[in-house]
Amino acid sequence: MDDMRVVSRDLRACDDPDAFTDAENIALKVIPSLGSTFSLLGAIFIIFTYFYIPKLQRIPYRLIMYMSIADGMSAFSYLFGVAANSEEGISCDRTSSCYFQAAMSQFFETAGMFWIFIVALHIYIVMYVYQAEAQRSQLEALEKYYHVIGWGIPGILLIIAISADVFGDSGQWCWISPDYQWARVALYYFWLILILFLNAVMFYIIVKYNPLQTRQEAASKRVSRNFRHQNPLAFRLRLYLLAFICTKLFSVINRVQNIADGDNPIFTLYMLQALFEPFTGFANAMVYGANKMVINSYKRKWEEYKKERAANAAFSSSSYDASSTTTTTNSPIVKKSDIETNIGNVGDNNTTVRDEEEKNSHLEMEFTTKSLEEEGK
Repeated sequence: MDDMRVVSRDLRACDDPDAFTDAENIALKVIPSLGSTFSLLGAIFIIFTYFYIPKLQRIPYRLIMYMSIADGMSAFSYLFGVAANSEEGISCDRTSSCYFQAAMSQFFETAGMFWIFIVALHIYIVMYVYQAEAQRSQLEALEKYYHVIGWGIPGILLIIAISADVFGDSGQWCWISPDYQWARVALYYFWLILILFLNAVMFYIIVKYNPLQTRQEAASKRVSRNFRHQNPLAFRLRLYLLAFICTKLFSVINRVQNIADGDNPIFTLYMLQALFEPFTGFANAMVYGANKMVINSYKRKWEEYKKERAANAAFSSSSYDASSTTTTTNSPIVKKSDIETNIGNVGDNNTTVRDEEEKNSHLEMEFTTKSLEEEGK
């Protein structure tokens, strides 16, 4: 959405066509296009998973699904800019397609950040306000306030940007024009840094002062060498924060450099930003959506599919044998349901192991909510 997306947009195409070489400009265009494609696919995976697996259709994974909608639309806005640029080339005049892409990028990129904040806020509320004793209705009552934050604040920022008429061509792509540095800081970077700070503080408090953890448990986890298995919540929260930092950090550094020394853009910073920031949706899909519960659910779906195919094959074979045999008339009829039952018994032990793994993963998936953990059993 920012400088990475415009490939040195405020210094290269319109103001300084010689800032980077042609090869560098091509690299800065191709690399973020690849990242945005992966992010769009990651967002589609999360949204599909939410609707495909009914047990995930509760507020924890629903928040992740909303975040993926914002990530997917942000990635689409960038790819839309790629297509428009390929068709029209670089234009330093604002067009309707340029304005549309800038507005879409501003709204959904900002919304994605706020939904990341909401996920962290939900964990904090569950553990410190309700201390994991909330009923499902209490947690779902919070959702309307989450929507106000997740879509309302980005909407207000978009209205401000439209009212101030700050959108325009910033180089190769469209976002906030380089003439309005104050708008870039006030409408995007301030909120990015604030959310990063708030998430870091909340995650630190959750890990350091876990109210659901006894002193004995805390001591045993401190001496454990297997941190991931002994403290899955803390491990998962650190992944959340790491994904946010890795995908956004170089955007902030590059913006600071542009403001401090705008006449001398640094290609390395643009390249790092182009390499990491477009993968935001993909990174979120991996660390938020592809957890143990989701993986086990897909494994179970796959095994159910294989059992059904095996049952159909066995039933077809038994039906053929029965029709071709004339030596007996009292042979019991093989029912498809009996075959499915027998086949299903084979996987009982594996299912028990998976159920135990799923139970252990509820701490990270259901954000330590005991009431929601009971619903998932």
